[in-house]
Amino acid sequence: MTAPDPRGSRGPASASSPVLTALRAIVTGTAVACFYGVAFALLTYPRIRHLATDFWADSGDGFENVWNLWWVRTAVVTLHQSPWHTTYLDHPFGISLHAHALGAFNGFLAIPLATVLGPVATHNLVVIFAFATSGLTAFLLARALTGSAVAGLVAGWLFTFSAYHFAHTGAHLNLVAVQWIPLFLLCWLRLLERPTNGAALGAAVALFAVYLCDYYYFAYSVLAAVLLVAA
Repeated sequence: MTAPDPRGSRGPASASSPVLTALRAIVTGTAVACFYGVAFALLTYPRIRHLATDFWADSGDGFENVWNLWWVRTAVVTLHQSPWHTTYLDHPFGISLHAHALGAFNGFLAIPLATVLGPVATHNLVVIFAFATSGLTAFLLARALTGSAVAGLVAGWLFTFSAYHFAHTGAHLNLVAVQWIPLFLLCWLRLLERPTNGAALGAAVALFAVYLCDYYYFAYSVLAAVLLVAA
């Protein structure tokens, strides 16, 4: 009589472990992002009561960023063209927006939201999204470096609720979008530790997201990557 293979009983569990791991990661990430989103609403109360009625933007650069969200959606959905060139300025020849702080990532994010919610709620939800996901990505980076979820939560709080982050909330929507910098650094560190196609793709996608948010942040991220290689 042949003895049963002890690996057979663990087959289904092992096969499902990547799925369970992914589900746990999604649940944890969603919970952490919601934690920072709710915290933002409480820290800025009663602003949340005016989510759909008042732009969380000042009367200077703040409304320029409102235009940015409108223009990206208009260019992509209505005009079916690249948002990096417009004839709405310097008409009829138009002007390139490559040197402009367009914050295209926020604009692309706003397209489906604006269709349902309108411009005011869309702009404000983009702000909340930036704060919630900035806390989340900083949490992921700090947890990976320290091995502690508590340290990750503290780091995420300090990062997303920093004076710098709040200072740009009303004026510079592109500078509020710091969320992809920690994610890029996390992917880059993993790529340096264990080079794989997945890590390389993750770092490239995260860096491209940084580029779509702000050119300065892109330059800082590249500089950080070079320093980590040299370290």
